[in-house]
Amino acid sequence: MRLSVMYIASVTFWMFVACGGDGGIRQSEEEKNLYALGLSLAEKLGPFKGHITAEELEPVKRGLLDVAREKEAAVNLGEYLPKVGAMAEKMRTRMQKAYLAEAALEPGARRLPSGIVFQELKEGTGEQPGVRDSILVRYRGTLMDGTVFDDYYDEPRPYNLTYATFGFTKAIKEMREGGKARFIIPPGMGYKDKQAGIVPPNSLLIYEVELLKVEGEYVKPWQRDQQAARKNAD
Repeated sequence: MRLSVMYIASVTFWMFVACGGDGGIRQSEEEKNLYALGLSLAEKLGPFKGHITAEELEPVKRGLLDVAREKEAAVNLGEYLPKVGAMAEKMRTRMQKAYLAEAALEPGARRLPSGIVFQELKEGTGEQPGVRDSILVRYRGTLMDGTVFDDYYDEPRPYNLTYATFGFTKAIKEMREGGKARFIIPPGMGYKDKQAGIVPPNSLLIYEVELLKVEGEYVKPWQRDQQAARKNAD
């Protein structure tokens, strides 16, 4: 497993503080506690984890040292914190573009005009779903970091495409019954800038889907009642 630069930096920094700056690593409980503190700090780095350069890391380390040693800050935090947020968003966008570009090179993958990366894992031979259809599927949705936000893979479920995200519907229209695919949906085709459960705003969505059956156009309960009433009247 690849360790992120910031993970290493946080641990190194707290070891430096604990050991008086000599770089030595001891195995005392106190040092392990400080190590755990470094881990917890690294977990808050969001899109910077694993993607910050050595040059960018230097001022980060200086900021940590100044706080730890209670030195006067070189910048006003209230003024610069929003700029850090904007930098994080740029980093996130850059990561997402790189992820999509790399995924598009996988065997069987192609980029749709919408920007979605569609990768066929198993070719289906049955019917293709329409935008108003109900379908029976197994699927799992994850974020870039592997967090699972939706999981119906072990237990198939009926799914009404009328209520799906635009990107999910676009991608699944490329499938046929019996097929299996992976598709990666850019934020603008997913939940956009809205929080959706544990899914943060502007998140890239990754789905693995097995299309079991296309059940036809979804009919709302009141429409079924009307159809039944007309049939009885006839």
